[in-house]
Amino acid sequence: MKKGLIFAALALVMTMFCSCGLTATKATVSVTVKNQLGIPQSGVIVYMYDAEEWAAEELLLPASASKYVVTEDDGVAVFNLNTMDLDVIDNQATVYFVVFDAAGDERGSVAVTVKKGDNKRVDLILRR
Repeated sequence: MKKGLIFAALALVMTMFCSCGLTATKATVSVTVKNQLGIPQSGVIVYMYDAEEWAAEELLLPASASKYVVTEDDGVAVFNLNTMDLDVIDNQATVYFVVFDAAGDERGSVAVTVKKGDNKRVDLILRR
């Protein structure tokens, strides 16, 4: 019984250390896409660009995005970011979320500054 208790305590400590490490290397951004009346829009593709991509592209293209997520029924697109997704400077990174129309023209965008471990929510309001 004593060995079982020691093993359980060791497993608990290992789980705590592993959980802390995972949280510290990830960030989550929830982007709610709304029309001009403030109504959430489902089925909209939201594209993500890092600061380097944003600065280098005079004309942003959907194909050059780092990631994309389709909004759910509630109008929310959840981006789970890890250290590979974040161009970190001074322990934070700025990422840009964009929605395009069928012709490839930008319908709306929003920038978010995140740090490892953040869980942020932002609204992206569509034009037109």
